[in-house]
Amino acid sequence: IEGLRGIAIVSVLIFHIRQDMFINGFLGVDVFFVLSGFLISSILSRHQKLSFEQIIDFYGRRFKRIVPLYSTVLLCCLLSCLLLFSSLDIEKSQSSFVWSLLFARNIQQIRDSRDYWKQDNSRSLLLHTWSLGVEIQYYLIAPSISLLILHIKSQSGRLSSITGLTAGS
Repeated sequence: IEGLRGIAIVSVLIFHIRQDMFINGFLGVDVFFVLSGFLISSILSRHQKLSFEQIIDFYGRRFKRIVPLYSTVLLCCLLSCLLLFSSLDIEKSQSSFVWSLLFARNIQQIRDSRDYWKQDNSRSLLLHTWSLGVEIQYYLIAPSISLLILHIKSQSGRLSSITGLTAGS
């Protein structure tokens, strides 16, 4: 699975470097999301009962893995923006920093009806933080989904629930 995640990441990087050479590289993001969802679901489904302590441990591990590096990236982007951008570009970037800090850049883009493919990338240091927002938002709902499925006693009921949630999403 780690190898597939690596291939997905490399395909996205190549896509951003040479879009004309690797036109479908953006699909690596979808592959990465599916694999991450599978891994998180696997971690949560290991337990017959999911306790409050296990959920706190789950969030603690995610926090330790993501937040320090992400905070560093945001701080570097903020400093770069302040040093390199005009005051008008800094003003335009302020809300993106707040939404990115809240892991909700994707929600901002939806709210503002922004077409990802038509945005000006030259002055948007945080354009790609939407993907981490999606991942964090999945982390927030995954334990609830696992708890719901664990409380269904029959195997067919679990399969029906999973199928319904999948179709609904």
